Amino acid sequence: MLRINTLGCLAVAGDDGPVSGAAAQPRRLAILALLARAGDRGVSRSKIVAYLWPDSDEAHSRTVLSKALYALRRDLGGADVFTCGATLRLDRAVITADAIEFEEAITRGELERAASLV
Repeated sequence: MLRINTLGCLAVAGDDGPVSGAAAQPRRLAILALLARAGDRGVSRSKIVAYLWPDSDEAHSRTVLSKALYALRRDLGGADVFTCGATLRLDRAVITADAIEFEEAITRGELERAASLV
C-alpha cells in the first residue's frame, strides 16, 4: 500500500520505501497533498489547476495536470491511486494519507492516535 505523508515532510512511500521519480517532484507531491487533505470529498480538476498553475491559461494548465496525473500513475506502480473525472479522489484501497487518518482519529475521539500521527 502507498502512503502520503503530509504532516511534517511531504513524501510518498510504498512497501519498499520512499517513492522517487515524478511522484517526488514538488507539484506532483502537491497534487497528492491536495487530494489527501480533501479526503472523500475530492478536489475538482479546476481547483487543482487554479492552485498549482494560477498564471497559465486553462487549456495549457489542464494539459499539464493530465500529464502530471499520468506520471503519478506510472511512478506509483501503475495503480489507479485516484479516481478520475471532474473530481479527483484518492483510492483508499491503494493509497492512504496521514492527514486522512488524523481527521478520522479526531472524529472518533482517538486523540492519542491523532497525536501519534503528527
